[in-house]
Amino acid sequence: MVTLTNTGSLALPITSITRTGTNANQFSQTTTCGASVAVGATCTISVVFKPTTAGVKSATLNVNGGGGSGTNSVTLSGTGIVPTYTLAPTSIAFADQAVSVASAAQVVTLTNTGTLALPITSVTRSGNQFSLTHTCGTSVAVGASCTISVVFKPTTAGAKTSTLTVKTGGGAGNKTVSLSGTGVVPAFATSPLSLAFGNQARNTSSPSQPVTVTNTGSVQLPISSVKLSGMNTSQFSQTNNCAAVLSVGGSCQVSVVFKPTALGAKTATLSVNGGGGSGTASVSLTGTGN
Repeated sequence: MVTLTNTGSLALPITSITRTGTNANQFSQTTTCGASVAVGATCTISVVFKPTTAGVKSATLNVNGGGGSGTNSVTLSGTGIVPTYTLAPTSIAFADQAVSVASAAQVVTLTNTGTLALPITSVTRSGNQFSLTHTCGTSVAVGASCTISVVFKPTTAGAKTSTLTVKTGGGAGNKTVSLSGTGVVPAFATSPLSLAFGNQARNTSSPSQPVTVTNTGSVQLPISSVKLSGMNTSQFSQTNNCAAVLSVGGSCQVSVVFKPTALGAKTATLSVNGGGGSGTASVSLTGTGN
């Protein structure tokens, strides 16, 4: 702030208040001085520095008084600084991921390495195979960090790529992180493919027979459901120890019991429904009520 004081015995006309010099446009001013300043009174000129580029800037503030009082000048100087920051890592390669199943999040850290607060304009990613959340807000303080969490959820099989882009203000520019991953359809098998219970007395339960479900693929297998269907569903029952997700190479077991309530041949189907596009595996069930 510059203070102007009328030290004379007459009102001081203010002809103009201007800025000159190579970097005059890097400074601006407002004033309370009006067209004249009374004897012994003061007014103020508030100067703001807003550099558009980095580097040393200078200008001159000129106050032109009327009535032969001449011009008084104030030297203005300042240095424009560009904020700086880092993103780490600069690329993320996700492991193979089951189609339509979200991966665990991987984290990118943004660190303000400069001497000014870093304005955050936007944090975005291309495409729809990856999603993100972040803690960066609209500004990151000097020396502070924020995190960007990225999740891979492929909608189809095959290699997928995307770019995470952080846009910042203050001349700091944009930075990117390359994202990649491969969508994989899980694979599994059931064994055996059929269960024959033979003859069974009515209203008595047979010994249970097992069906083993094995994840034969390269990614975790979501188990959507294990259920019975068919004409004689009520004549069979099942229990299983299959969790919601079956690890690579892992297996679980379904135990099936036949309990006919009437005479004659009975049939049903045991269906194991896998997620991630892996489909359904079926086991045929047969038995005869005696």
